[in-house]
Amino acid sequence: MSGTRALGSTIFQAVDLDPDVKEALAFHGEGELSWSQVYDIIEFLGGAEEIAKAKLASKEKTDIVRQTANHYRHQGSIRKNTLPPNPPQLAEVVDFARGLLKRWISSRL
Repeated sequence: MSGTRALGSTIFQAVDLDPDVKEALAFHGEGELSWSQVYDIIEFLGGAEEIAKAKLASKEKTDIVRQTANHYRHQGSIRKNTLPPNPPQLAEVVDFARGLLKRWISSRL
């Protein structure tokens, strides 16, 4: 609950009033997140530097997730996108991206 209104109602109002919130939720979509969506969410939020500056997550963690997502979204490409040491699994990066979105949207309510 946010004040006397349910959080869901507050978020729906934010979607109507803030096109950036609407765009952020569109990146998530209705199903499970893919590597490309995780990468796009990080980029939408300004990349590792801006995410760290906004205190949504550490730059180091965001860089690792972004590099891993970038590698998998380009699989089969001629261009090499290397994995970081000990790359996170998709379930972990999905949780990370959802957490970023939740914190970012909360900061705009």
